[in-house]
Amino acid sequence: MNVPFVPVRGLLGTDYLTVRPDFHVVPNPYDPQEPIVIVPAVAPDVAVFHGWKGDRHGNVVTSGTLDAKLIAQASRRTIATVEEIVDGDLTQEPHTGVLVPGIHVSAVVHAPRGAHPTSCEGRYPVDDPHVREYVEAAQDDDTFVKWLDRYVYGVPDHAGYLERVGLAGAAR
Repeated sequence: MNVPFVPVRGLLGTDYLTVRPDFHVVPNPYDPQEPIVIVPAVAPDVAVFHGWKGDRHGNVVTSGTLDAKLIAQASRRTIATVEEIVDGDLTQEPHTGVLVPGIHVSAVVHAPRGAHPTSCEGRYPVDDPHVREYVEAAQDDDTFVKWLDRYVYGVPDHAGYLERVGLAGAAR
């Protein structure tokens, strides 16, 4: 949203104010008797989220279970992976879910099952066994490296992709 700070009411009276010198208490501009905490706005360089569908104009429809629209607005660049790419203009079609306008999306990538192992509401559920396998593997560096080799680096096209984009050998 390109704002320098965000007001947050829930931090008043917490220890955050003692450990975060960049959080400030100021008078509420609409009610000067009420204090409000302001925190620096989050401005990620890149955000990635998954949606149901996208169009060639960069518009994306998500389930609305995560606030992809705010994430896209806050980020300098946004990549949306989607279950399907449609030919029409999603801003002109009725839909359920949240429309993230193309003005906030840098790229739309066709990635069926791209939310796996988490869910894509209405398309597929969370893959609980896979999530458990990840959680167990992440407990130890050696088992996590093996998990990465199997599910990230060991994917058949992965090495070829890294070579094509000039990152061969940089993955680890």
